[in-house]
Amino acid sequence: MGSLDTIGGGSAGGSTAPGLTVTDRSNGAAYTVTAGARSLSITNPDSATLSTTVKRASDGSAITVTGSTTETPSWIAPSGGVDGVALQVTVTATAGGLSTVVAFTEKIVSTGLANIALEEIDLTDGTWTLEDPDNLVSSTAFASGQNTITWNAAIASSDLAMTVGSDFRGPRWYKLLSISGTQATTATPLVFVADIEPDVSSGSDFNQKHYFGTSHNPTSTVVNTIAGVGGGYQINNGSTTIQAGAWTRGVTAFNSNATTERTFLAAQRGFESLGAPAYLNIRSNDVVNNSNARASNQNAIGGAGADLYVIVALGTATGSSAIDAGDETKFAASFIASSYTGI
Repeated sequence: MGSLDTIGGGSAGGSTAPGLTVTDRSNGAAYTVTAGARSLSITNPDSATLSTTVKRASDGSAITVTGSTTETPSWIAPSGGVDGVALQVTVTATAGGLSTVVAFTEKIVSTGLANIALEEIDLTDGTWTLEDPDNLVSSTAFASGQNTITWNAAIASSDLAMTVGSDFRGPRWYKLLSISGTQATTATPLVFVADIEPDVSSGSDFNQKHYFGTSHNPTSTVVNTIAGVGGGYQINNGSTTIQAGAWTRGVTAFNSNATTERTFLAAQRGFESLGAPAYLNIRSNDVVNNSNARASNQNAIGGAGADLYVIVALGTATGSSAIDAGDETKFAASFIASSYTGI
């Protein structure tokens, strides 16, 4: 334990400030840590009242601390981003009107623009909202990096195939698209990147087609109002061959190959318009099978600075494709978005 700060005038009337030790942390020191889950181990020999706070050094904004009054507080350290982040951590023990403080800095280094980590899509993690107009989702599970959606029965309908009719009533999960803590809108110049890996190991249960991207109207049942852009994939009943590629509104541009395992996608958006998504379809050994793009020409779609959302929308491949109760959709996916100034 390093030097401690004592608050309250030191000993008074025989009182002494409570003891306080933070494992591997000294008062006034600085440490370099990684983004993500952080925690402390505190020794509190005098059973003092504890308080742990974490703030961004740049603006004093608070980071939520779980168990802030316990001996094992924890929090989520943000990504260092392009410029890096410094957090001020303060642990205070108070007893008998006296306090002891251990305060230090934790620095998360800049990620720069190299080797940027994508955010895993876990539809069960509490950050996603499900919109399911026709109650087609029986259950949603996540394990070993993979989402498994179990379906209720559905008769064949063009409303379940976004690329067939003008309406889409398939289930979709969505959440606000935040870029380094800033909410993206339809006006924001950005690039959305995704890695999409369907599970086709046992063959598809039905003719299914799914979409991953951004939308400013994710709850709409009108295809052109959803105004999505991104990528997706299709697998036909009993097949293990993936068709995958780019998606804008009600149109997809897919390539099919029996050895495709996943799709790496980049899609532009901004200035109230949809850009042109481009993709690489990749084998398990990282060899590219197909690459292409969709020239969307989807300009001035409106939104007037409306909030953007990440959307995962599931459906059928055609208007004549039915779904049996218990059919499953399995996939792993991750994403990240970056925005730009001076454009």
